[in-house]
Amino acid sequence: SEKNRTPNRNVWVSADHSAMLSVEALPTDQVIKPELAPKMILLMKQNRAKSGDKPTQDPAVEKDDRWVIRIRERFTAKDGKPGEQLHLYRAVGARFLLVTCKTFGGDKMKDQFAAAEAASLSAAYVKPTKK
Repeated sequence: SEKNRTPNRNVWVSADHSAMLSVEALPTDQVIKPELAPKMILLMKQNRAKSGDKPTQDPAVEKDDRWVIRIRERFTAKDGKPGEQLHLYRAVGARFLLVTCKTFGGDKMKDQFAAAEAASLSAAYVKPTKK
């Protein structure tokens, strides 16, 4: 998705447009801690309300030690399609990585979320080499 690409973020959309995957290296000065989850959830609720989608399950933290914060939300899109969105925050070196997967994939959701998890877990810190 060219319109959503930045120097620190890339976004892919599935061929059938049922899912979107975003991988973003957060700014170097941004620190993610579990205590931030309630504020993140409030922001997600506000963004969902602005989008016109109807929440079917409020964003909720899912305990998983592989991520600093893992949040899932369920909603119904304006066109009536049920959707889910997964937000994965992970420390990679001194920075934090945010992987987000938004899906309307129905029976494909499990595989699409597995791809998001794999993308997040595959990131590794590589020490810069001297020139």
